Amino acid sequence: MPPGPFAGNLDNRELVEGTTLYVPVFVRGALVWTGDSHAAQGNGEVNLTAIETAFQESASTRPIPERPSAETADFLVLTARAAAMNKAVDEASWGMIELLQKARGLSRLDAYALASIAMDCRIGDMSATGERSVHCLVPKSLWVGR
Repeated sequence: MPPGPFAGNLDNRELVEGTTLYVPVFVRGALVWTGDSHAAQGNGEVNLTAIETAFQESASTRPIPERPSAETADFLVLTARAAAMNKAVDEASWGMIELLQKARGLSRLDAYALASIAMDCRIGDMSATGERSVHCLVPKSLWVGR
């Protein structure tokens, strides 16, 4: 399943050990299946090949964003998918702006400005489904204690 409002096939090399992944679940009591974890892959996974591996996980429930997102040791990550690459970039960018508003308490204009200054968008899965996956990252190093 593509990562629209669901998580689906994220194929994101940023999702490493210690990452917290936030996945929207829209049905009470829904079951969650995980798999297709990668020990290594290039951005874009251009020939649909990566080094497959097993992984362990733990799960909990709490309110989460409307799109798949993650928090690594270094980044806030937001993923979107669309048939056209520019649409996927737009959706991931606007999703990150909303995430910055909710997760970091920024105004919409401040989140928009910060995204323009510090956000990096990368190609995720270039799958055979005809859709393109993009994930945008904002470094957590922007928030430092005084």
